[in-house]
Amino acid sequence: KKRKRRNEVGWMRNEFDAGGEEGDRKCAGWKEVEFDDTVQLANVVYGKKKRSKDWKKCRTGKKGSFQKHLLAIESEDAEGKEKTVREEQQEEAGERCRENDEECRSSYNIGAEFAEKRRREKKRVEAVHHMARFPSKTVQTETTNGRTLSPTVSIAVAGSIINNAQSVQLATMLAGQIARAAAIFRIDEVVVFDDSSLKNESQMKRNWQNEEFGESPGFFLVRILQHLEIPQYLRHALAPRHKSLRCVGLLPPLDAPHHARKHEWPAYREGVVLDKAVQSGFGSYVDVGIEKEVLIQQSFSPGTRVTVAMGSSRDLSGKNGTVLRAVHRTEPKDKAGLYWGYTVRHAACLSAVFTDCMYKDGYDYCIGTSEHGDKVASTDLDIPKFKHMLIAFGGLAGLEENVELDKNLKVVHVSSLFDKYLNTCPNQGSRTIRTEEAILISLQYFQDPIQRAIHASV
Repeated sequence: KKRKRRNEVGWMRNEFDAGGEEGDRKCAGWKEVEFDDTVQLANVVYGKKKRSKDWKKCRTGKKGSFQKHLLAIESEDAEGKEKTVREEQQEEAGERCRENDEECRSSYNIGAEFAEKRRREKKRVEAVHHMARFPSKTVQTETTNGRTLSPTVSIAVAGSIINNAQSVQLATMLAGQIARAAAIFRIDEVVVFDDSSLKNESQMKRNWQNEEFGESPGFFLVRILQHLEIPQYLRHALAPRHKSLRCVGLLPPLDAPHHARKHEWPAYREGVVLDKAVQSGFGSYVDVGIEKEVLIQQSFSPGTRVTVAMGSSRDLSGKNGTVLRAVHRTEPKDKAGLYWGYTVRHAACLSAVFTDCMYKDGYDYCIGTSEHGDKVASTDLDIPKFKHMLIAFGGLAGLEENVELDKNLKVVHVSSLFDKYLNTCPNQGSRTIRTEEAILISLQYFQDPIQRAIHASV
């Protein structure tokens, strides 16, 4: 029995010393703890004789020094494994960060020019947003002293008329009709005022603050009007892309005199200042829509819209010392009698149309239109001499509601706000006249009285 027992213990010792997978599996039945890969460590720490005694204690379930040391080794290994996992995770995170940094640096180095273009595009977008909220101001190159100013005619339109359109295409076409009417009847300024009431505020949010409409009705109308007024060859520089402009290709052009064609040589052309250095150190290069850019005397910042007097000579080679000049945007109208487009202004409410007027002395003659106005024939209408005249059109419910919603206006009746309050279409067959229709009817109604007043003042 003793010999058999010694052989069995020796066999177990050999398996234990081997430290193989089979030995680990067989030794696991003689103890209450798992050896895993600590068997080799146990062989190094303990001798054969001492190990055999501790082995018996492990087999009988008694807690010997070997088992205690084995538990300590296992706890250290567990902590080491956790630390190793954390270090590996940190190294992986560090590698990802380094890779991202390298990609960012490489993309920045490779696309530096593209990034600069994006920055300029962002500046142009911000400039257009600024233009939509404030009056459009062009560069004034001459003093107004001694310069004869022609009378101006402005119209004020409520932005809520866009709410009457069922889609972006119809809203864009509505804005295009107003732009065409302004160009046909030589309107100098278009003012778009907000008239959002509490009862239609939810409808406006539902129609205009979703994915299809990216801005309020007033700003939408302002953006379309500004886009159509800019000559086609300047829109890539002055009118950046926007969600509201995706249907403007359906609209007919204004075809105004300042929308000159490439082969034409008018007395004046609209242009944009280029980001190009001048060798002489003074002046600016301007793109005026012809094959070659022109050089003007004045120096402006790149991206500025200017009106250039082209002169009679078509020699732009510079051999004869031909240098053009930029003029005030009203000079084509004041000197040559040409219609040179309209400016667009956004007003927060109806009262802001008068208080934020772009002219120094404001509007000296104002006319309101409504179906509740006075009925006067166009031939009998007498308009006095004026400098700046305003014709106001109400929203979906008319000027009466616009006055009631404006807290800044404290008038007893809407007619007291204007010099004349007229009904320009007294014998209408329909119960309602849409604003875009009323603009065409009214501007034709005022055509002869305005011309009589202008000729009388000359």
